[in-house]
Amino acid sequence: MTEFLVYDVKAAVLVAVFYLFYRLLLAHETLHRLNRLVLLGTAVVSMVLPLCVITVHHTVVVPAPAEAEVAAAAPVPMAGEVLEPLWLTLLCVVFFLGVVLVLTKTVLSVVRVCMLIKESELHPQPDGITLAVTSRDLAPFSWMHYIVLSRSDYASPDAAILAHERAHIRLRHSVDVLLVDVLTACQWFNPAMWLLRSDLRTIHEYEADAAVLSQGIDARQYQYLLIRKAMATGGYSVANSISHSALKKRIDMMLKHKSSSLRSLKVLYVVPLVLAALAVNARSVTDVVVQKAEMPQPSVEVVAEESQVKDVPETVVSQTLPSVTAELQEPSASEELQKPSVSEEVVPAPQESEPFTVKGQVLDEKNEPVIGAAIIVRGTTRGTITDMEGRFYMKVSEGEVLDISYIGMSTASVKITKASAEKEITAQLRKDDSEKVTVLNGEKHRIEAVVIDGKTIPVEELESYADKIESIRVIKNDSGKDKKVTILEVSTEKK
Repeated sequence: MTEFLVYDVKAAVLVAVFYLFYRLLLAHETLHRLNRLVLLGTAVVSMVLPLCVITVHHTVVVPAPAEAEVAAAAPVPMAGEVLEPLWLTLLCVVFFLGVVLVLTKTVLSVVRVCMLIKESELHPQPDGITLAVTSRDLAPFSWMHYIVLSRSDYASPDAAILAHERAHIRLRHSVDVLLVDVLTACQWFNPAMWLLRSDLRTIHEYEADAAVLSQGIDARQYQYLLIRKAMATGGYSVANSISHSALKKRIDMMLKHKSSSLRSLKVLYVVPLVLAALAVNARSVTDVVVQKAEMPQPSVEVVAEESQVKDVPETVVSQTLPSVTAELQEPSASEELQKPSVSEEVVPAPQESEPFTVKGQVLDEKNEPVIGAAIIVRGTTRGTITDMEGRFYMKVSEGEVLDISYIGMSTASVKITKASAEKEITAQLRKDDSEKVTVLNGEKHRIEAVVIDGKTIPVEELESYADKIESIRVIKNDSGKDKKVTILEVSTEKK
């Protein structure tokens, strides 16, 4: 659910940016067909671009770690099922409620138009268009291949009005309206989308007006006719009808000089915008390749001159072998007596304190929870990460030190005492943009990659696995001057 909201917000930003450049560069031109394509493309491309993610892979080759450097961590005690914050749930409910309301309005408008056409008298025309004559007093409008008009308009038809509505049908404006209305439902919170929808309908009228005037109809008489018809009632949001709100713009556009075809080159502004959107949405992934060290095969090299080998008698070789065998025998009894004696006194091991569970929360400078912060017991590979509320639970012993870190923030250390079991640990991290460094076993490490169940993911995505981690394994590769390149190998419960 959260992923869809993030996607929709990205689409909203793209709609706003594309529409802003359209208003600045093309909105005042008479290139109606081009402007129509730009607005339709803006609506569609803005919904598609967030889904286009360019992934750049970086390969890091590290040698296979030695046995002493790799330790499998004990299962990390995690909190129960992580629930989404209440505000996020309410936001999702409000968003989808708005989508349902806008779609319902569109569907009801389509149903009303269909019912009106069904109740009207249908008169098929030779060009495939059907006239639907109704007894209601309303302004003529078109829907798909139907032209709906009142009985009085049908009795005394006006050639200019019929030519206007025929242009809407021929140019398939109803399909544009339905497509944009559906996309507007997903962007109901975005003012730029509603402005785009309104401008597209106005361009539909510009195209229909241009088609009427191209037939030789007097422009002034046609404008008077539009003013008279705009006073009638309509009320169908999905239909192409004469609108009083856009009438002044239409008259101004009729009187405006046609734009030069060279001005259509302004549409090239979409190219850098699309490239910038793809660059912002791209991500980098580090692929870790562990290079296995080959064990050297023992070999015995005999160097001797050919002449010397020929001169060695066979008896010398046979006499040498027993002496070699004798050197490999076990030491004698006298040698055993010379070994230092070992005391059999048993020294009792120091008793360790019983482990207990502590809980804590990691906050940032604004007291907001830090999601996915790493909590590592110093000197071990035991650890966990914080959940959606910045909280963590883990078993520790008295005297141990917790190193708490997050990429881009400073590191905090907490020493465990007996009192830690009774109260919640609160750690506050401050922003640190110097390097992406975290702390493992009391040392600074630069996390290059995270491998989860054999799959390499970006470090930033580790927080999404907060409720699935079963164990963490640390692979270290010494490099650089004062830091170590570290790979976290994480196993989940699915493994």
